[in-house]
Amino acid sequence: MQMHEDITIARARTDLESKWLANTGLRCRIDSLRKRSSHKLGTVVVRGHYTFTFLLDGAQTVVPARLPFALRK
Repeated sequence: MQMHEDITIARARTDLESKWLANTGLRCRIDSLRKRSSHKLGTVVVRGHYTFTFLLDGAQTVVPARLPFALRK
């Protein structure tokens, strides 16, 4: 079971790098941010709403997203 999960993570990383990050027309607008920190847990969490714009098959594509980022000390 673990091997299947690792393959899924590897594929997701490959898709991210080849389909999103390699796209020279990729733009990101930050629509909203919310931050939370915990000194006790040593964490900072930033949640936001973003709008990604990129070229897909020569056409401009707009994708709204809600993503959290967590940093741990």
